[in-house]
Amino acid sequence: MALAALGSVNGAQAGQAEATIYVDANGSDSRSGMSPGEALRTPAKAMALAGRSGLPVTVVLSGQFRLADPIVIERGLRNVTLVSSADRPAVLTSGGAAAAIVVKADRARISGLTINGFPQRGIFVTDARGVTIRENRILETRSNGWSQGAIHLTGNVTGAIVERNRVKGADYAGIQVDTNSNSDVSNIVIAGNRVEQTCRVIADCGAIYINDRGRSSRGTLIADNDVRDFGPPSAKGRGIYLDDWASNVTVRGNRIEGRGSYAFQIHGGHDNLVTNNMVFLSRGTKPFLYQQHVRSKSWTEMTGNRISGNEFNGEMIAAVVDLARIPDRGRPQLRDNRACTARGCASLDS
Repeated sequence: MALAALGSVNGAQAGQAEATIYVDANGSDSRSGMSPGEALRTPAKAMALAGRSGLPVTVVLSGQFRLADPIVIERGLRNVTLVSSADRPAVLTSGGAAAAIVVKADRARISGLTINGFPQRGIFVTDARGVTIRENRILETRSNGWSQGAIHLTGNVTGAIVERNRVKGADYAGIQVDTNSNSDVSNIVIAGNRVEQTCRVIADCGAIYINDRGRSSRGTLIADNDVRDFGPPSAKGRGIYLDDWASNVTVRGNRIEGRGSYAFQIHGGHDNLVTNNMVFLSRGTKPFLYQQHVRSKSWTEMTGNRISGNEFNGEMIAAVVDLARIPDRGRPQLRDNRACTARGCASLDS
């Protein structure tokens, strides 16, 4: 097919620098991909075509795809959008692929897909900036170790937006952002997601998890997420886990309920704000693990953390954080937190 035709498909005017490629589970890779009636058969063919076009491309997926290999959005592609058809929604299942989608290109967008039953990851973003993951359903991710998750971002992933997704069923993390010493995970937004039935098997887990081993990131927001049924207790799960020096993170307006060990953890980070969250504690679940990093063993690097305006519902809540064991220099500021039971609420700041 003539690649010049990509500039005028799907109603775009001639010369307009955008394109739409259609892929249907019942299509054929011998077709053009330029209309629903000319849909390709495989996402891999569409990605190859997008790479040759040099244009921003929207790839519309229709039907059920059993993937032997992941769909890869390679580095160098410009503004690729991978989206489900509204008429015939796309469902991705594993036929051997460890992940459904691997994103290596900046400013890629993934929207409206159902991803079910992958053994390590649903969507995996690696060293790609400005990626948007929106309104997907990622179900039954069978992770078998750390650094995996239903939605997993790693490396330099600044400016990522992960919003309004539903994650249901993950043996490790639901949404995970992890790093190495050279990574930057600044200005990430994780908002409005429903994350449930996570941290089922692998220990030391967060339903929503972020670390910052490069110690340089700023401006991350984790807001308005609904975290439910993380656990069981044997997996030592956290609802929202700021691990390995994660700092300058705002955790705001989330709802957390589950059977894990802690609703929140801050591990070595500074200048984090945990505010206006609603937490429902199961028997044995504690509000907060506030911990100096196991490597640096320094409380003094944990300055500027604030925990305010949160409501913790459950029996036998003695404190948000055990301040007695923390020197003044490393203590978080506690303000307007409440412990609530059926009998009413009381201050939880001392």
